Amino acid sequence: MVRNQYSSSVPEHIGRSTRRVEDRRLITGQGRYANDIRPEGALHVAFCRSPVPHARIRAVDRSGVTEMPGVVAVWTAEDLPEIAPGLSDFGPPGLEQRGRPILNRDEVNYAGEAYALVVAATNYGAHDAVEAMLAELDPLPAVAGSLNAIAGGAPLVHGEMKSNVASSTATQFGDIGAAFAADSVVAKVSLRTDRVAGAAMEPRCVTAAYDAETGGLKVWTSTQSIFGVRNAIASVTGLPEEKVRVIAEDVGGGFGAKGMVFPEEVLTALVAWRL
Repeated sequence: MVRNQYSSSVPEHIGRSTRRVEDRRLITGQGRYANDIRPEGALHVAFCRSPVPHARIRAVDRSGVTEMPGVVAVWTAEDLPEIAPGLSDFGPPGLEQRGRPILNRDEVNYAGEAYALVVAATNYGAHDAVEAMLAELDPLPAVAGSLNAIAGGAPLVHGEMKSNVASSTATQFGDIGAAFAADSVVAKVSLRTDRVAGAAMEPRCVTAAYDAETGGLKVWTSTQSIFGVRNAIASVTGLPEEKVRVIAEDVGGGFGAKGMVFPEEVLTALVAWRL
C-alpha cells in the first residue's frame, strides 16, 4: 500500500499575485537569444528547399553557385555521408517509425523540405546563392488534409510506408457496455478544429562554433530539447556527448514546437565541425 501525506497548509504562492523576476531584463532589451551569438569570422548557412509538396530529386546543379562571391561550400546529401542514418521520429509510443532525413537525397515529401545547403561569408550571400541553385524536381502525387490522406486510394506521402496513418489509438473508461445499453441514446459527433501552430516571437535559430578548449562544439539554439539536440549532433559528428555543449539562451517562445530536434540544428553544427 502506498500512503500519500499532504500538508494542510496552503502554499504561499496560492491565491497571491507573484511578481515575475525576469521581465525587466527582457523588456529593456537585455535578453540574449541564439541570433545574438556572433562568433568572430562566423559563416552563414542557407538551405535550398522544395517549392512543391512531393517530388523526386532528379538533379541538383551547383555549377553556377560555387564561384559566386563569398560562397564557401555547397553541399547535398551525397557530400555528407555521416547524415545517412537520419533523425528518429518524434511522437507517441507505437508510432510507425520511418526516421527523418537530415538532408533529402532522393525525394522531398513536403513543401519547404531541404535538399541542399549553401555556406557563405554573409547571410545575404548565402540566400542569393540559394536563389541561384538549379534543381530538377519531378512532381509526384501529393495529398493535403488528414481526411484526404486516410481516404481509400490516397497517394502515399512516403512511398515506402504501408499507409499515411502513423499512429492509431483508442481510449476507453468505465463500463462501456452499460453506457451503451439498449435504452441509451447514442449520438455520433464529428468535431473539426482549425490548424494549430506554436507562433513564437523568436523563429528558430542556431549558431555553432568549434570549441578550442574541449576540442568539441558549442551550439546555441532556440530549443526546448537541449539534450536531444546534443545527442543528435554527437551521433552525426562522432563526438562524445560530453564534447557537445548545447546552450538555450532566452528562448523567445516555444509552446512545444521547439521540443524536437530539427535537421538544421544538426547541419549547422556539422558545418562548424567540418569548416
